[in-house]
Amino acid sequence: MGIPAPLSPVLLSLGFSLHTSQLGPSQRLAYRRKLGGSGVGSCSSLSSGVFATVVPFSGVVTVVSQQPPRFLRFSSVVTADCLVGEGVDFLPRRAVGGCALMKEEVGGCVDYWIVVERIMNVEGSNIEAPPGNDASKFDEDGHPKRTGAHIITAVIGSGVLTLAWAIAQMGWMAGPIVLIAFSIITMFTSTLLADCYRAADGTRNYVYKDAVKSYLGGIKYKFCAVVQYSYLVGVTIGYSITTAISLVAMKKSLCFHKHGHNHDCTLSNNPFIVLFGLIQIALSQVPNFHELAFLSFIAAIMSFSYASIGLGLSIAKITGKKRATTSITGKPITDSYSAEEKMWSCFAAIGNMAFAYAFAVVLIEIQDTIRSGAPESKVMKRASVVGILISTVFYMLCGALGYAAFGNAAPGNFLTGYGFYDPYWLILTANLFIAIHLFGAYQVFSQPVFGAVEGWCRRRWPGNTFVSKEHKWGRLRVNFFRVVWRSGYVVFTTLVAMLLPFFNDFVGLLGAISFWPLAVFFPIEMYMVRAKISRWSCRGFLLQVLSGFCLVASLLAGAGSIRGLVHSLRKFELLQSRS
Repeated sequence: MGIPAPLSPVLLSLGFSLHTSQLGPSQRLAYRRKLGGSGVGSCSSLSSGVFATVVPFSGVVTVVSQQPPRFLRFSSVVTADCLVGEGVDFLPRRAVGGCALMKEEVGGCVDYWIVVERIMNVEGSNIEAPPGNDASKFDEDGHPKRTGAHIITAVIGSGVLTLAWAIAQMGWMAGPIVLIAFSIITMFTSTLLADCYRAADGTRNYVYKDAVKSYLGGIKYKFCAVVQYSYLVGVTIGYSITTAISLVAMKKSLCFHKHGHNHDCTLSNNPFIVLFGLIQIALSQVPNFHELAFLSFIAAIMSFSYASIGLGLSIAKITGKKRATTSITGKPITDSYSAEEKMWSCFAAIGNMAFAYAFAVVLIEIQDTIRSGAPESKVMKRASVVGILISTVFYMLCGALGYAAFGNAAPGNFLTGYGFYDPYWLILTANLFIAIHLFGAYQVFSQPVFGAVEGWCRRRWPGNTFVSKEHKWGRLRVNFFRVVWRSGYVVFTTLVAMLLPFFNDFVGLLGAISFWPLAVFFPIEMYMVRAKISRWSCRGFLLQVLSGFCLVASLLAGAGSIRGLVHSLRKFELLQSRS
């Protein structure tokens, strides 16, 4: 079978050379969408400048649109069952089919907007990219290519900085066991998640919540969205706190070097949080963060660099003359540190370890970078196992060597807690690397929030120029709603960071919120639906026991972190955070 006959002349008129032998049935069918009627006609007076041709085919209407100069554009799209993306401005050298989604009358003419559902492998198009676009930036599905740098920036986060403190709370026995348990569980559930990259009908799920929607839908999809966006917002707040602490540590390194280790070099965190916020307001105005891929590439290098510096400093401290005190059970109970306080600290430490493994939310996007035609599930499973093993070795080294270096007095952040003073230039460099990493990581985690709100507003008010109109100032494109919304978001996260500047407790809370639902519950639920596993079968029961165990761990971690936040707030003077 080839392209439906009535469609071929339309595509050929747009300059496509059709190679039908390369097309599969699912790709061909993507050109058809029932509209409840049929008709033939064209209209060239649309307000958007799109030329649309409506072609009848066996009671099904196919819509193909072209907008001068010589590139395809689809926008203002709304549907419950076939939306895969919006605002696709350029699809080079391919014919596109789609679902007709919106019927709008403009000046007496009918405007049908469509969204790309499948990209057909059609060569020979004379369609060219608009200025500034490049075909190499898009994958075979017409989606912007994701970069490995974005992914590494998200996966290798600042959670590694807390692991020495976490192991110090639990000791040599429980600490490594809990860390390895998180590793094994994450490794297992990531292999389940790899099988859920494609929906039952073979459709790609480009992001995590799309996979949840395709398999679970309903209330679980809404729950996933709430958890995912809460986590993303929380991470950006946490990164504001962490960056400010690192910037303060840089200035304190210079102060200690100049005046000695006994000098009072305490500084307020707030000016540095504000500085970080101002820089993020500027970075947030870039319409497409893929244009800042270089920033993520640099951030990825920084994340490995500062963790490696921390390892080196820990080894140097361990081999020094002064030995730190460690134990099997961790920080000992004393008159000033009760058994109850130790219990809550251990719960918070579980949350800190969970945060280091809370990257399941990006695994679907990682799998989407695997080229089409490759055995995606097998490749992703192998990559997940290898990647998590490497991460675990790295985390174990940072946590164990950090605990061996500092002992039971390990600071919450082993590069800013001033267990190290010299060489001052190396401490300064490590904290500079942390700051650079988090400048990029903030954007990686905030962009999905920006996109979700902006997409919802465009669908809610499709004709509002404040929301949708792009103003060109030279080579810049400015959207007033984007400026206001993104700036407001950064201001919000900056204010919360100033009000709750508690690094370990905040990181623990993020780990508690994200680990069970995103790394365990949804992968297990989706896999059970895909594999048609009964909840009452032996396999289904064991999977639910694992999920329940992780839920209890997350609840305990959340309780410990919230208790720590409340305890810190009682002693905290509003907007008087100092490091």
